[in-house]
Amino acid sequence: MSAHDGRDPFFPESTRPYEENKPANSTLDENSFAVKGFSMEHGHAMVIINNHTFAIGDEGDVLTTVGRVHLHLVDIRANVAVIEVNGSRRELPIALK
Repeated sequence: MSAHDGRDPFFPESTRPYEENKPANSTLDENSFAVKGFSMEHGHAMVIINNHTFAIGDEGDVLTTVGRVHLHLVDIRANVAVIEVNGSRRELPIALK
């Protein structure tokens, strides 16, 4: 997509729609994601990762220091949330006060 294909009517001077998506896999570290909350609703566990709520099997975009990253919540175990980002799995500790 290029500027010749059209422009954002709300932000006509923005170049964001035309920028290439860079894979963030190489710049993501273990501090890019944080579990900020945990809850049980009707027997289903949910976690808040970087201000976005996920249940097991959910996918979504979260904001990180390197930009927006798409992740998939694979599982919630005792004190650990298992996510998949760019084909690799990570375990995030659930350490809430």
